[in-house]
Amino acid sequence: GSLTTLTVLTADGPCSRRVVGGRARLLATGTRKSPPAKALTKQTGGLFLRDAEAPVAAIVDADEDKVEADLLAGLLACPDCKGPLSPWGHARGRPVRKGAEEARIHPRRSICAQCGGGRGKTHVLLPDSSLIRRRDHVQVIVSAIEAKAAGESRASIAERLGRHEDTVRGWLRAFARNAEAIRSCFTRWASALDPLCGPIEPEASAFSDALQAIGVAVRAMVLRFGPRTASSLVSAMSRGALLCNTNLLYRAGPSS
Repeated sequence: GSLTTLTVLTADGPCSRRVVGGRARLLATGTRKSPPAKALTKQTGGLFLRDAEAPVAAIVDADEDKVEADLLAGLLACPDCKGPLSPWGHARGRPVRKGAEEARIHPRRSICAQCGGGRGKTHVLLPDSSLIRRRDHVQVIVSAIEAKAAGESRASIAERLGRHEDTVRGWLRAFARNAEAIRSCFTRWASALDPLCGPIEPEASAFSDALQAIGVAVRAMVLRFGPRTASSLVSAMSRGALLCNTNLLYRAGPSS
């Protein structure tokens, strides 16, 4: 299969993950074949965000004008060789839901001319309003996770957010399954951003521990780098993999 790269822009700069084949499923499994859409829908708990063109999802700033300006100025560095990324068209458009609204985004594609033995390597850039393999805005997903931790029922969350209960169930199950990896990822972020923050006290459950670590890390990031929405930081700091395979989360963080 073709070699593509997951490019994620964090506070410390862009990072990458190489993937053979290019479909979103490969981010989690590394296999060469993607399962059918029905299986992906069952696994992810809701509508599956698939790129039919085969480039991999990526997380960058949600400000399209800023991303475009940085690309044109050569300010976005290749995560592999640190050479400048250049514009390379757009990936296929895809919908992103937030509340009752659904917007269609057309992610920018970039290329590093110095990689791939001189043939170049492309990097598809998605906004930090997204999570890998999820159609809904990250803010919607994070709000559901917070509500669950506060004791709200799944049915109530689904009704309030206007989402199918099975979709919300998928989010919550994925977060619970990844709780330890999420806690580890965001604890490392918190320690790197604020070495004096001290240990993060355990909560009543692994689910709550993970959410607590996210809160501490997000606060440390805002204090150090300035205001930014919590949900966009969750996407950037987890490299979009909050609800994906735990291997991606364990490798995410400031030292990656």
